[in-house]
Amino acid sequence: SQTSPTEKTTAPKTTKAIYGADTTSTKAPGEIIAEITRVLQENGVKFAQEGYLLKCTAPQCSFQIEVSRIKDTTMHALEMKRSKGTSVAYQSLLRTLISQWKL
Repeated sequence: SQTSPTEKTTAPKTTKAIYGADTTSTKAPGEIIAEITRVLQENGVKFAQEGYLLKCTAPQCSFQIEVSRIKDTTMHALEMKRSKGTSVAYQSLLRTLISQWKL
């Protein structure tokens, strides 16, 4: 079945992947996005939000963070993917961001 553009923004996508405790939360998706954006702003990372997807740009890398619902649970996970830049710069920045999130 097809999903209309408005339906895509009302609920995060579902994932079956396994995530660590530092990138999962029992909070509502909106609260998770608010916390992520707070930390991004505090660290000077520019971002554009499209539903539950944040497209982020830092001086040395670009990446995406998406909030997804973990299948068969009430938990949500953060899926992160580098778009541009070195993996070293990306990993270093993500370690900093993850350490500051209060999920």
